Amino acid sequence: MRDQFRCHAVFASDKAAWYLEPARPEVGWWETVAAGCNPGNVVDVG
Repeated sequence: MRDQFRCHAVFASDKAAWYLEPARPEVGWWETVAAGCNPGNVVDVG
């Protein structure tokens, strides 16, 4: 979740809400960024 948080802070700081989801896989920084901060097959709630 640390990479999700960092990714949102860097690339989505203007969003009203962030959804940090522990179900998302830990894939590393670059894969998290490539996945738009949301790696894995988890359905977004927002």
